[in-house]
Amino acid sequence: LEKGPENWDKATLGFVTQKCSGGSASYEETGVVRAANTFATRMGFGHILAPSGHQNPKDDARLYSFLLRSQSAAVLPCDNDDFPVFDCVLLQLFSDGRVADLYPRRSALCSRDIVAASVHSAPTPTPKDFPVPDQSPPSSPGTLTVVVDPPVVPPLTLDDLPRLTVPDCESPAPHGRAETEDGASSSECSSEGAAEEAGEAATEGEGGG
Repeated sequence: LEKGPENWDKATLGFVTQKCSGGSASYEETGVVRAANTFATRMGFGHILAPSGHQNPKDDARLYSFLLRSQSAAVLPCDNDDFPVFDCVLLQLFSDGRVADLYPRRSALCSRDIVAASVHSAPTPTPKDFPVPDQSPPSSPGTLTVVVDPPVVPPLTLDDLPRLTVPDCESPAPHGRAETEDGASSSECSSEGAAEEAGEAATEGEGGG
């Protein structure tokens, strides 16, 4: 991985999946465990963050928020908006073409060096919100293959993944910390809260224009 950190054993791998969207707990758990084992074993990541997948969406969100907030700044620094900055982020893209919901008021997620993604094995429809290249040898330079739900997981070139845009969905359910009106962070995770914040952001945008 030519674009990866020089010291991989100090890298943080953050798993952002569909835990708060009511996805299948068994599928999510299997995918996260398999990917975590693969990365931890083959790349020597020092820290892996993932919700349990055994609880309801709100409890999973609280756990994920706790995992994020419990990391020291040396392990998981934040940007000026107190948003976690991962060394590497694994996003799952499902067959409906939607990227898993992330944080409110965030239209994209960036990592320091690499953004990796897995593609659900369902053959149709092809996701339109993400550049999925044709099949190519996984050993190609600059390619990171993430095997989460085999056998259909096309390799994704790093050059195509500097930034992922997260499209809006009807019932967004953000992971981790949700901003309150006064700017404080909260670990609540609910569709209504995210919708209210989205409406507030839109109102503020119109007022500023």
